[in-house]
Amino acid sequence: MTTASETVWTEHYFTVEDGTKLHWVEMGSGTPVILIHGAGGSAVGNWFVNGIAPALAPTNRVIGIDMRGHGLSDPGPDGGLQKMSADVVEFMDQQGIDKAHIGGYSMGGFVTAGVLATNPERFLSASFGGSGLTETEEWAASVPADKEGPAPDEEQASSQFRTRPEGPGQEVGNAAAAARPARGPFAGVDREAFVARQRALSAAIDLAGFEFPIIAINGEYDRPYAKTHRMWREARNFTNVVLPGKGHLSAIMRGFIPQQYIDSMVAFITTTTPEETVASKDKVEAFLAERRTVVVAGVRRDGRPQLTPNWFTWDGERFYVSTTRNRAKFKIFTRDPRVELLIDDSTGARYALVSGTAEIRADLRAELDRFRAIREKHGVPVEHDDELLRSLEKDQRVLLAITPHGPIESWSTRGLD
Repeated sequence: MTTASETVWTEHYFTVEDGTKLHWVEMGSGTPVILIHGAGGSAVGNWFVNGIAPALAPTNRVIGIDMRGHGLSDPGPDGGLQKMSADVVEFMDQQGIDKAHIGGYSMGGFVTAGVLATNPERFLSASFGGSGLTETEEWAASVPADKEGPAPDEEQASSQFRTRPEGPGQEVGNAAAAARPARGPFAGVDREAFVARQRALSAAIDLAGFEFPIIAINGEYDRPYAKTHRMWREARNFTNVVLPGKGHLSAIMRGFIPQQYIDSMVAFITTTTPEETVASKDKVEAFLAERRTVVVAGVRRDGRPQLTPNWFTWDGERFYVSTTRNRAKFKIFTRDPRVELLIDDSTGARYALVSGTAEIRADLRAELDRFRAIREKHGVPVEHDDELLRSLEKDQRVLLAITPHGPIESWSTRGLD
């Protein structure tokens, strides 16, 4: 767990199909936002220490992935640059994320475009920072001229980057790519081939067919018109933000990023997130008191989610779930206490999503009342204490005590208001 000022994120790893181990960080809960850094950078350096992720975390689960050969991720085999978009999709599959707000800065925009080309159904929205989509040759002459020369504070940002480099896993990127030896996916990249691939990728994207919103945020001195003209022409719902006086590095780097960038991201994400309401505490309590199951999700060693439906009881502070020592849940939560809960009804029209921490309680006699409450809630006759205790011991039962990360008012709910 890492702390910067008053913000906290957690750090994790997952392994993709070819065996490459990738690092990722997250903070907050709710509808996921997946952010991808620039070349030579890192998730923390591009999104977390500069204020963007902390500003989104009160309403969303913000995730940053270190791409191959960046931050704390392994380089993987040769040709990794072409696998980055697939890595994002594989991460979503492992995490059980069907759709998300997906966006990137600089190289991260190129990765975002790759996902748009292959898996547009995974987007709630798309965001491009310091990047965009190349205009077609037919329309290239119609693109307005961009400002020439460096941004007023670009040299200062570059100088600070050169003289005060960030530590491993917190690189800001973009300018960083030129300041360290090529490794991993960028080793031996042919620039002309890269540009040709970028044009082909842009041409493969059916912008006019997307119903979800798209935003581009670029510095005034970072060719904003060249990067966004095609999106302006073709996208159904497009927002274009140009940051006055900013260049490619100064638009995103900690200490130089303008508040306009952060505010634009927050406004865009919060207004395009599918409707989730904050229900009253009494209505959520009544919902939880009904006879229903909770889907408990933990994280396997390989990063894949493990989900099971379970009976439960809620006492106003914690959820309680009964399990046994030979179940996967016992092994998972002994190693990693992170847990996600889904409590819904048969139609999915009403639900509550809860992030929390699981504690394993093995003192069966001390927890008899809670084991009894779980069974009584679901209509199962309960023996006297001694008989119940013998039954629990025979089955090798333990109790999962799950503490939510925030109060009921902070949970994501639907249909309970």
